[in-house]
Amino acid sequence: MTDEFNALLEKKMWVLVLCISNMNLVGSKWVYYIKYNSNGSIAWYKARLVAQGFRQKPDIDYHETFSLVVCATIVRIILSLVVSFSWQILQLDVKNAFLHGSLNGLLDQFISRLSYQFAMKDLGNLHYFLGIQVVRSSHGLHLSQQKYISDLLLKFHMHTCKPICTPLASRTSISLLDGELLSDPSEYRSMVGALQYLTMTRPNIFFAVNVVSQFMHVTHMHCINCIFRYLKGTLTYGLTLRASSPTSMVIAYFDVDWVGCPDSRRSTSGCAMFLGSNLISWHAKKQLTVSKSSTEAGYRAVAYTITETCWICHILCKLGIFFREPIRVLCDNINSTYMTRNPVFHDRSKHIVVDFHFVRDKIAQGDLIVQYVPTQLQLADIFHKGPAFISLLFSTRQSVHTSASPD
Repeated sequence: MTDEFNALLEKKMWVLVLCISNMNLVGSKWVYYIKYNSNGSIAWYKARLVAQGFRQKPDIDYHETFSLVVCATIVRIILSLVVSFSWQILQLDVKNAFLHGSLNGLLDQFISRLSYQFAMKDLGNLHYFLGIQVVRSSHGLHLSQQKYISDLLLKFHMHTCKPICTPLASRTSISLLDGELLSDPSEYRSMVGALQYLTMTRPNIFFAVNVVSQFMHVTHMHCINCIFRYLKGTLTYGLTLRASSPTSMVIAYFDVDWVGCPDSRRSTSGCAMFLGSNLISWHAKKQLTVSKSSTEAGYRAVAYTITETCWICHILCKLGIFFREPIRVLCDNINSTYMTRNPVFHDRSKHIVVDFHFVRDKIAQGDLIVQYVPTQLQLADIFHKGPAFISLLFSTRQSVHTSASPD
């Protein structure tokens, strides 16, 4: 507490003023917690002096709020570049919760400026952050959440469960009519929320978590139990980022599960995006409207995928990474690939919202190309078709890039 309070005084986090009768006084309180190492041992005890924001009134004491949330895709992009360029990556801890100041610099100057602006603690090379364990080797970076999984199993009383080999049955299709209405859904929602964070390094459970996340008022506890039992037997699984040439190629795979939802009959788009040979982003999104054909559903999926790839390219350009080749978008729906290049409207496409036709503009500008890929090499399947394709991502990733390369 003394260190926290002295650091706040040193960095001049507040200014004393006279109290006026019509002022709305906002109190403060101390919050205590323990920081752990990746092996579960105690790193240090922490104290935070925080303001009681619930006493503030909108448009009187404040006009907007902003909460920093980590973007998993950006984290994976940065770490992929670290491996590819053999950069050093250090880990720092900011001691105070009240942050301020602008930051500029390279690595040593950057750390020096950080230390000047904030009370910092140098934790050495990156090894454990945001609940993610990082192991660096000659093969690259391995990201896992072994401690986080162990804590979840203990928290939800699943630490003694029997492991299984898949997180969900191969042909699982649950419905609103299958579950029971929850009188108190807080525990179920807590379990689902915890699993969502775990998908940051575990794409192989993304489909299963996406399924259970769609039902927050009815319980499908048997599906939740399956996911935890799978995690029990795969504690050390994670995501490996290997050295590659990040400026050579960005590849995106997309596929769609046409009218896959048994309740709304909407289709689900799935996509996987690679920077070089590293998987940096994956998504599954239920489409907003019902598609009349698999072609229409596929065309909507490619529009969503290209939107994501454009954002990723924008981030990379900000980091000084530019590409020698256009983005490659691969799918196993021939009709969808034809529609991206055919400017003639016909019965299959005339009713599609105009917004989706920005795809053709991107192709005409040479920013990307849409190509066909055989179904057996479609990596995006694991994000909307279940665990039958789980091992595909890890066992055939390198061969897919070779097989799907243009002539």
